[in-house]
Amino acid sequence: MKLFFLLVPIFLSLSVLAEDASSLEALSDKEFDSLKRSLLVEECKNNNNFLKQKFNVLCEENYHHYNSSAYESYTKTNAMSFGKVRISEFNSLHPGMGKTRFKDYKKVAQMMNRFDIIGITELIPLMAEDLKNNKAVVQFAKDAPQEIIDTKAEIKQLKKDIRKKPSVIKSRKLVLLTSKLERLQKDFKKINSVYRAPGYLKILEQLHKLKNGKDWALLLAPRGEGAKTSHTLELVGYYYRTTVVKPTINPYCEETRDNGAAKPYACIINMDENDLGSDKQHVFSRRPFMASFMSGNFSFTLISSHIIFDSPKDQTLIPIYMQAAFNTNSYEDFGSRSGITKNNYARFVETKITLDFIKTYTEKYPFADVIYMGDFNIERKNKFVDTLLQAWPESEMFITEATSTSIRRVDSDDNKTNGVSSNYDHFIFNPNTTNECVNDDGEIKGGAFNFQKSRFGSYINRVYRVRAGKPDELGVYQMNTEKYQSLMKKYVEPKASLSDPFYTIGNVKHVYEDTTHSITTRGIIKSKKESVDYAKFFKERILDSQLKDDSFYYFYMQLISDHLPIYMECRTN
Repeated sequence: MKLFFLLVPIFLSLSVLAEDASSLEALSDKEFDSLKRSLLVEECKNNNNFLKQKFNVLCEENYHHYNSSAYESYTKTNAMSFGKVRISEFNSLHPGMGKTRFKDYKKVAQMMNRFDIIGITELIPLMAEDLKNNKAVVQFAKDAPQEIIDTKAEIKQLKKDIRKKPSVIKSRKLVLLTSKLERLQKDFKKINSVYRAPGYLKILEQLHKLKNGKDWALLLAPRGEGAKTSHTLELVGYYYRTTVVKPTINPYCEETRDNGAAKPYACIINMDENDLGSDKQHVFSRRPFMASFMSGNFSFTLISSHIIFDSPKDQTLIPIYMQAAFNTNSYEDFGSRSGITKNNYARFVETKITLDFIKTYTEKYPFADVIYMGDFNIERKNKFVDTLLQAWPESEMFITEATSTSIRRVDSDDNKTNGVSSNYDHFIFNPNTTNECVNDDGEIKGGAFNFQKSRFGSYINRVYRVRAGKPDELGVYQMNTEKYQSLMKKYVEPKASLSDPFYTIGNVKHVYEDTTHSITTRGIIKSKKESVDYAKFFKERILDSQLKDDSFYYFYMQLISDHLPIYMECRTN
């Protein structure tokens, strides 16, 4: 118990200090999972208690379910009438994190509304200032009622004392206590307005504001996944349209759940001895999150993950990882031209073990249509992909076009990037069994949705683009001065001047008229640093970045993501 309270502050900031890392490493995988679960359950319950918009949330052992009863209106007949279900995967680039504080959640929701179910990676729990703020809000909400009662009692007693024996000191104290009471009562009434929604719920809030948007629900992973010393623990979520899609019981989640009253629709895959014959959790930075659904006559299981990008620097881990996945000691055993290298072997290891799991899963539950999707950090053209896919016989990797965004106008070879780069996001499934998602030629109807183009991109440009004309000899562009100033006035100046600041909980000083006597209490205050930083970085990241070739497309990444969503249509009848 002592260790738990030692580690809570670490994860409440989600930044692990060097001296605390050894304590984290001392935890078993099960203890580490339990710690992460407990923190997200607390966040889940606070979301339900403090957010103005209620989502009928279930904070369960295996998943958190927001708008959890909406699917009860689902009917098979209605789902079949659409004839198709549009499945998507999207790396959302840490919504709610400081580095993406300018994300346009309305546009993200409008983009997602083009699909019916979206497996989203890089969702995150509350972090940094947002988490610090919410902890303070929860504590203030807990303490304020009693403090109001105590202050009222103190004022009542002080008035009696003044009537018996007046004095300047007592009168001054009465003024200060009255000011304190008024502020406490005022702030307590509006405390919910200071609580901040995590990024994954900001997306759901915006979905609900769309026409028929109340149909959207979210199945969220029950804990963040990442290395024990990672600064960012990531979540996977399934946003689904309940008129078209309904969650169904997943047999693996039913067999492996420890407890919980809710139906076993979803869970994180353990990757342990029971799953794979030996425990292989240790090779995963983020284990996949699995959930089962139905749409009309099409029942399917989605497995989503964000595969690690950087292979471990510790060279002693190479044989450990390679043995776990490929029963060999080195990536070099496959040859220098195989496509697996020192830099990417960990990506193939995580993917291979997941494919091993899927093969076992489909053998045990042969009725299952499994679709594995995510940001694999692997390009389809890599030669090793064909070797990789042998782990799940007859499976294929779909999506060959670029799915990542580029911030540069031209690449190192001076070729235009057109705002896109690597082909990292994919669907992997067996087209023979999941034939609802392919045509007669074995091809999917889908691809990558480029939010920088078409009408969607035109809207972003119309609202945010300030670049004008051609660059000078240094690659610097002119600006549309009128539009630049308009955006400064709308987004920057209100924060910089604190006329429309962020609010938080802090020290409130009540000063007597001669200013030499005061008392300090807790209450709602302007968050000056956050507001000023917002103004500064909006100008730098959204506006000024557009004026240079090296950051030409950067504002798209800030507003939406550094990945394009991928999608495909599957038949439901």
